[in-house]
Amino acid sequence: MADSQSRLSAWKLSGLSLAVTLGVWLLVSWPLPRYVGAGIPAAAHREAADIQPLVPGDHLQFMYYCWLAGDMVAGKTPLFYNLYEFNTGNDRERFEPYAYYIPFSLIYAAGAWLGGRSFGWNLTGFISLWLTYLLTWLLVRRWTRSEWVAAVAALLGIVLPFRWINLFGGSPAGFAMTWIPAILLGVDLAVREDRVRGGVLAGAALLLASWGDSHVFFFGTLAVPVWGVVAFAGRTDFQWRQGASYRRLVLALLPIGLFAVVALLFPVLMKGLYRAVTALAPVAHAIGPRTLREVMLFAPDWQGFCGINTRGTSAHIYLGVLIPAFITVGWLALVRRAWGNWRTHGRTLIVLVLMLLAMVVIMFLALGPRGPEHGLLFRICRLIIPPYAMIRQPAKIFCLMPSFLAVASAITLTALIQLRAGRAWFILVPIVFAGLILWDYPRQSNPTISLLEKNQGAYAAVAADAAAGQAIPRALVLPLWPGDSHYASVYQYFASIYRVRMVNGYNPFIKQGYFENVFRRFESVNQGGLSEDQVKGLLGMHVRYILLHENLFPEKVSPFPVTATLQQLLRHPRLELLCQDGSVWAFKIMDSPRTRLAPAWDILIPARRFEMEKTIAERRVTVVLSPEAGGRAFVALEETNASLRTTPIRVASVSNLHWLVRVRGQGTLGGELMTDERVTTLAPLKVQAEEWTWLNLSVPAFRGFAVLSLKLVLQAGAVDLDLSLLTAGPWHRLNPGESMTLPAPLFFHAGYTDLKSGGVVFRRDYDPQGFVLYGPKLPLPRGTYEINIAFTSPAAPGIELGVINLEQNEAAVEGVGAARPASVILAGRPASVRWRQYENLPFNLALHYNAASDLEIQRITIKRLK
Repeated sequence: MADSQSRLSAWKLSGLSLAVTLGVWLLVSWPLPRYVGAGIPAAAHREAADIQPLVPGDHLQFMYYCWLAGDMVAGKTPLFYNLYEFNTGNDRERFEPYAYYIPFSLIYAAGAWLGGRSFGWNLTGFISLWLTYLLTWLLVRRWTRSEWVAAVAALLGIVLPFRWINLFGGSPAGFAMTWIPAILLGVDLAVREDRVRGGVLAGAALLLASWGDSHVFFFGTLAVPVWGVVAFAGRTDFQWRQGASYRRLVLALLPIGLFAVVALLFPVLMKGLYRAVTALAPVAHAIGPRTLREVMLFAPDWQGFCGINTRGTSAHIYLGVLIPAFITVGWLALVRRAWGNWRTHGRTLIVLVLMLLAMVVIMFLALGPRGPEHGLLFRICRLIIPPYAMIRQPAKIFCLMPSFLAVASAITLTALIQLRAGRAWFILVPIVFAGLILWDYPRQSNPTISLLEKNQGAYAAVAADAAAGQAIPRALVLPLWPGDSHYASVYQYFASIYRVRMVNGYNPFIKQGYFENVFRRFESVNQGGLSEDQVKGLLGMHVRYILLHENLFPEKVSPFPVTATLQQLLRHPRLELLCQDGSVWAFKIMDSPRTRLAPAWDILIPARRFEMEKTIAERRVTVVLSPEAGGRAFVALEETNASLRTTPIRVASVSNLHWLVRVRGQGTLGGELMTDERVTTLAPLKVQAEEWTWLNLSVPAFRGFAVLSLKLVLQAGAVDLDLSLLTAGPWHRLNPGESMTLPAPLFFHAGYTDLKSGGVVFRRDYDPQGFVLYGPKLPLPRGTYEINIAFTSPAAPGIELGVINLEQNEAAVEGVGAARPASVILAGRPASVRWRQYENLPFNLALHYNAASDLEIQRITIKRLK
């Protein structure tokens, strides 16, 4: 464990570590180096690396904050002002003093200035890896005499999948992990050699960790006493009976405490600065201790350690079998040597055992409530360490594992090398170890590369129009989320390019008041419901523009496809279409109303499907399993007054809104249609059908935005209820020989709507592979149908563009209703398929786009043959 007499110079060590890091980066991140100036990693996975258009996620959010810090330093944005999100009109309220991820944000800013945003991001990630490897090497070399062993063992500092998953995923922890080996190195210097500069190094690294990621800071702080014990166990010259030894040790450790206090006081100082500048009390964030149930959702499974379970966070804790086995063999070799010569090797064995115990504790705590004895150790830590209760992702403690594992590996490698004499063995053992590392770990974390768009015309139009009116560009961006949706990271990215101040934004810790004052207040605009009062509210915030991302509109946003929202906005008398650039639409709020025209998309296909066996039973009911039912089960109402009620949903006013309910039996139903506090009693509904049939229940007209639900009560007889749908517009029963043609924009879709052609366009450079269009999710009678898809594409004839999948019951997983490929779309050839509908369940068509070429779906025609 003593230092070698022959060490690499600082320059050689820096240069060699840089070269090794470059090699590892090329190996693990490939093909990212080919796109270093065009794209950034967005995720990591075991599957092959893939290239995608702009992908929303934490990587874009983190890049936004790095850009913001650089913009402040450049003087283009006032210091500590986050002007471009959650801005409700008063820039002064956007004063947000904190560290903004320094120093990595400044490294990003410098790199972006040199080569653009993608280059700046990738350069920052690479430098964080290089610093990690360099610091880990410096730490490891203190526990081995061989630079060769130290260089190989230090590889573990940058190859474990946990690091790459966080780095590729854009988590601040992926960058802040750089400081863990610096913390341990500083503690090591302070404890084993009484060096004050060691305490300063560890303390400074703690402070930087606190600026980078709260998880890394928290676990790094917990690691200080643990590593202090390990380091002290390795010390051979401590004079127990001399008070000066204790004083020197305390003096060396003192800077760690001082820096830790500064790190803890820094947020308090920033709150004081906020109060001094704004004369307002700091706004509290809507967050509290995590419940064990919530933590359980993010806790990995123990099988993730060896790669048996790679789902979710289980992939984060991968250690594999080979390296632990290698370390075990090295430990046995050291035990053998210590058994015969305890005075020489006993202390080293004790140190290694302490490290291994620490790593076992890390593994147990990483499992959270899934750990041994239902997470007993984790629960104890939550009780005795109050901040631990704030941890939602227990696997984050794995930020400590690379450094601990690297030092333990160095000790065991040294033990293995000492088994035999000779230079060949000295070289071979580390080579085998390095080969196992570089073969096993990089396979676990292949990147998804997100190609960044250089410009966006709709955002540019907002900025240009505001500049023409000598105003600041302010916008509400749709879909509007409660504040914590990763989709909004795309808004941040484009807003930062054009300096558009958004009412909404993306932050995992939303401020109290935002949910009610912004999200709930303007939630109806997601569905196109923009009242005059809401217009006044936006203008009161100096917001003149609304931006709609047509391709970022999941079903959670609205009961209907984005088409409904787009149609309402195009028709709105106070809105004028300013610009459409692909899937992004820009609207301007006008001072006076005008008549607007919009396409006649009159059918609104449903996103809300209620399996009646999963609704709220207000009287005793019977659930019956059946393969003919939508969800493989239905509810039998047999007792008078037995009832069911659907979960309330929030809906903007649209014409011809109605419920479709699948029923059968002999009896009479009553019920209520609830619209906010208004209750409409249904006239008695007689059901006289042995086969499943559909009831159509019109929703009374209402204004604005309302909470809707449906209650059905058995008044007489016996009636079975299967499922209900909330839809709007006409949906006619097709008779043999009849057909209906549905414009493509009616369907749930990615891509963008072309108002001139009336189709939906998918572009290979902007739209990812996958399901990009589906619907109508409405019932068809039993029979045989022919489905024709009208499309255009610039691809050469015969090129495969996608696959059409058909299903008659999206809730089924096998047998009747299971999805199956039905038709391949080939350029230059008709796309047609015949389909047999066995039950009158909702029918769904889904297009899987392969991004081989641009593709425009114009319309889908459904014809009943018999």
